[in-house]
Amino acid sequence: LIGCGVVLLLILGGMFYIGSGLYPSVKSAFEAKESFAGELRQLDEDHPFTPDPADLDEDRFRLSLTIRVELRESFDQNIVELQEQELIVESEDTGFFDRFSATMELMRMHFELVGPTFEEITKALRRVGMGPTEFAYYTRVLLAALARVDAGLSPADLEPLRGRYTRLKEEYPTRVPTMEDEP
Repeated sequence: LIGCGVVLLLILGGMFYIGSGLYPSVKSAFEAKESFAGELRQLDEDHPFTPDPADLDEDRFRLSLTIRVELRESFDQNIVELQEQELIVESEDTGFFDRFSATMELMRMHFELVGPTFEEITKALRRVGMGPTEFAYYTRVLLAALARVDAGLSPADLEPLRGRYTRLKEEYPTRVPTMEDEP
């Protein structure tokens, strides 16, 4: 019975340690998420968009591609830092306590990137005068075009893009629409 009490105290102590170490980052992430949702709603109100499948606005489509490139460049450094931390966590040379600390740091890094990531997205959309509905529409157009390339249903000059849609589907299986979802 005493052994169970000690184990329970260790578990509770560990939970308190983890919770107190991550609480500020988690709280900040949830606050950023709430703010982000409000900003996205406001962007959609400020920049209403109704898609016209019969007439693609090429300038707006190119603008959405530019935003994607800028955001990707901006996020690349974050991805590198997270991958470096993941290597520490996964290293077989890392002891239990160092691995635990590295895991805590990795979780903290993830939570602390939420706010700046949301801020980058809204800043980019605001700068070009585009709401998330329009951006999402052009993302689906891009994905549909890439899917057509992979299916062999596109002009030969798009052949260098073959395989990109498939790679995206493999990396993000629940987020990449299928050809049936195309706009």
